[in-house]
Amino acid sequence: MTYVPPAPPGATPQWGPPAGAGAYTPPRTEGTAVAALICSIGSWFLCPMILAVVALALAHAAGNKIDASTGRLTGNGLVRASQIIAWIHIGLVTLVCVIIAIVLIVND
Repeated sequence: MTYVPPAPPGATPQWGPPAGAGAYTPPRTEGTAVAALICSIGSWFLCPMILAVVALALAHAAGNKIDASTGRLTGNGLVRASQIIAWIHIGLVTLVCVIIAIVLIVND
C-alpha cells in the first residue's frame, strides 16, 4: 500500500459542485401554477364550475409559494392567466344560468 498524504487545507476536491458562496441556480416554474392554468382551461370543457374554483384555489396557493420563494420560483404570469380565465368562466356560466332562469320564469 502506498501512503497518500491529505490534501492541503485550501485545496478544493476534484468532485462535486464548485466551491463558492452559493452557485447560481436558475429559477424554476412553480408546478402549482401550471396545474392552475390546466384546470382553468379544462373548466371550459369539463365540470365548469368545479374546475374553475379549483383553478382559483391552486392559483392562490401558487402565488403564495412564488412570493415566499424570494425569486427561486417563477410563474406569476401563469397564476394571473389562470385567475383571469377562471373568473371569466365563472362569470359567463353565472350569466347563462341567470338568463335561463329568467326565460323559464317568463315562459310560465
